[in-house]
Amino acid sequence: MIRTRPIFLFLLAWYAIGTGVAAMRFVTTDASIFDPLYQFKYEANIGLVMTHGASAIAVLLLGLVVFAVPMHWSRRFHRIAGRLYAVLLVVAGVTGFRMALMAYGGLPSVLGLGSLSILWLWTLWRGISAARTGHFSEHRAWMIRNYGLTFAAVLLRALVRKAGEYDLPYEIVYPVATWLSWAPALVIIELWLRRQSVAFYIDRLKAIYPSIRRLDQVISKVSPLLGTTTFTSK
Repeated sequence: MIRTRPIFLFLLAWYAIGTGVAAMRFVTTDASIFDPLYQFKYEANIGLVMTHGASAIAVLLLGLVVFAVPMHWSRRFHRIAGRLYAVLLVVAGVTGFRMALMAYGGLPSVLGLGSLSILWLWTLWRGISAARTGHFSEHRAWMIRNYGLTFAAVLLRALVRKAGEYDLPYEIVYPVATWLSWAPALVIIELWLRRQSVAFYIDRLKAIYPSIRRLDQVISKVSPLLGTTTFTSK
């Protein structure tokens, strides 16, 4: 069976690093490089744009390092890197919320990016609170949710770029992408974190509905080919 975890982590790092490096050119006082749709308002708020861009890129890349180095290897490194991640994320989250208020696409984009910024800061606070009280499993879960929201920067750009390849109208695509970049991912992360509970309820359903049992048999046969696993409890 294909080991999906290393592949997933490799892809996560590949896209995060690629997006972070590509976005570095926008951390500049030269507003002429921005899209005409953003150029005027970004030029008028260039300090805000640069602060958000630099801090968000740092959070995206530093988060990879924190997750890549197991805590038992170096607790001191984890604490130092984690605190730096938290400080940078607060800066990125606060400036991100301010930028969300002037987002292209009107109210849907403002709500999408504004909600992202609030949840970004809230999940960080929950993660820090759990660590301070010694609930490290909860800390890990909240920080996984938090980095899922951090990764929204990658997904947003990927969605917009892919939509552009199909010549879809930007004024429609962008507001939708501000939600699709984080909401579905957060649901998937939550299901994964609660996979034991999900498996229990699926087993209950399979006992009631035989058709679900047959479907699970099909999935069990196909999943080794895809390198995936079912939610069936052991």
